[in-house]
Amino acid sequence: MAISQAEKGVGTTTIGFGQDFDEDLLTAMADAGRGNVHYADTPDAAPAIFAQELEGLVNLMAQNVSVEVHPSDEVEVLGVLNDYRQVVVAGGVQLQLGDALGASQHRVR
Repeated sequence: MAISQAEKGVGTTTIGFGQDFDEDLLTAMADAGRGNVHYADTPDAAPAIFAQELEGLVNLMAQNVSVEVHPSDEVEVLGVLNDYRQVVVAGGVQLQLGDALGASQHRVR
């Protein structure tokens, strides 16, 4: 099975310029590439968009962060209240928290 670029950690961000760009196409491309979609009414708006995207990359502290919870024999995990993706592992559960940005916090409940 082929691994997509998004699964390799490569994101695709799109920018629609002017009034006649194909919003559905660019949104679908960004969603498939796990990136962002932006709109620029003029080319002069592009530098701010690039700066915003670069700031997100610079603030990235860790990618694909996960936490495993392995309770003792006397404790049973009944559930997790967060919407994080859960994967059952031997003796517990793994919570996939996603990317960690500089000042971000992930609370696991």
